[in-house]
Amino acid sequence: GALEVLPPDLQDRSVAAVVRKAGIYKPSFPWKWVDDRAEFEDLCARLLREPLVGLDVETTLEEPRVLCTIQLAVPGQTWIVDALAFADLAPIKPVLESDRVEKIIHNAAFEEQMFAKHHIRIVKIHDTLITSRKKHKKNISGGHKLGEVCERELGLYLDKSQQTSDWTTRPLHPDQLDYAAVDAEVLILLHRVLSPPKAPETLDL
Repeated sequence: GALEVLPPDLQDRSVAAVVRKAGIYKPSFPWKWVDDRAEFEDLCARLLREPLVGLDVETTLEEPRVLCTIQLAVPGQTWIVDALAFADLAPIKPVLESDRVEKIIHNAAFEEQMFAKHHIRIVKIHDTLITSRKKHKKNISGGHKLGEVCERELGLYLDKSQQTSDWTTRPLHPDQLDYAAVDAEVLILLHRVLSPPKAPETLDL
């Protein structure tokens, strides 16, 4: 980043500097755009075999909100599903309602609300917003938004400028696609650092 050193003040012996954060996080997992029904069905069949899936969505801003994209991530791979391309979201229903697949979501109440409009429940949720609040309580600076949590827990800085962009346009801008992919990918990374450690196995002596 850039380092700016202020001119010295003979009346002040302190040194002041302004450091700009650098290294905005870009997707490190490969990601794929999905707008074909057969590909969507194949993806959901695969996700049913995964132990955990990062889940995020993008919607319109005005009410009633419309689901525009669904981001799904597993360790090492992300998919961006064009929710506007499908008359229904039936293929993803078994995944979200499976009690064998853990869904990693930040502020899951919003995703639950959006999928409820499609008569889909989400079960077995790990909400990284709730986990962050429980971990830190009030002993932190900053809050619990996804960008703040990623900065605190992972040292990653997210560009949130696309959050309020128009997600109904097709094709989406490359910056929007990167933004969408990152928001799902970092959930996998957060899960690793925020998951409670497993209880040690007892040893029979």
